Amino acid sequence: MPLVLKFYEFGQSNEKSIVFLHGANTGAWMWRSLMANLPDYHCIAVDLLGHGNSRQIDWISFEETANQLAALIQAQAKPGASVVGISLGGYVALHLLKAWPQPIENVMISGIQAKPIPNRQVMGLMSWAMLPFLHRDWLLEMTAKGLNLPSSELANYLEQAKKNSRSAIAKINQQALDFVPPAAALQSPGRKLFVAGAKEHPTILESLEIFQQRSRQAQCCTVPHVGHGWSNENPALFAETLDCWIQQRSLPAGLNQL
Repeated sequence: MPLVLKFYEFGQSNEKSIVFLHGANTGAWMWRSLMANLPDYHCIAVDLLGHGNSRQIDWISFEETANQLAALIQAQAKPGASVVGISLGGYVALHLLKAWPQPIENVMISGIQAKPIPNRQVMGLMSWAMLPFLHRDWLLEMTAKGLNLPSSELANYLEQAKKNSRSAIAKINQQALDFVPPAAALQSPGRKLFVAGAKEHPTILESLEIFQQRSRQAQCCTVPHVGHGWSNENPALFAETLDCWIQQRSLPAGLNQL
């Protein structure tokens, strides 16, 4: 399979690799402040299909994106790579475990659900209705506020988000509403940490129990006082949590473990 996804590398080339998978309508750039807190790792931030420098590659499905990622990891990452995904990136990360379970030793996934969202038909219609306005400043500013994006990143977010594929975002939103985690991914041998901000959608919070019950080698926790975009709200804590998980140390104090 040709390597088509675009990516950026940061940190130490001779250390353990972490592959970073961003949320919908953002891009690899969203991880910059977080990766600054992980200088001792080889960091690979990927622009997923339809986003950033991969925006001209058509989005098909979580599974197809995971297949592309498997090829990237094989070519660029150190053996035993870890993967972290938030929102869209989390859905892709689970499919990556199904597509290629053995090399992924540690996975941290934040802000995804384990069952379809209630009223998803209505939400799907709303998503399609908003599609013509996806690149408008007012809508992007609302999204940035919901993600608690720092004001210093707003101008860059507006610029970068307008480059993303609108059709890709529409497909992703619909597929996320109907998402059911692959059983093979949950039973894969890698260590899995499922996380949610305490202010997340109730379906995401309820899903932690499902992940805990159905997953092999899984741990689940919530992060107090933050929402869906907590990698922006508290990048230092996000990075510390990821580092502790990879190094198999106790998770930071204050996280509420199931």
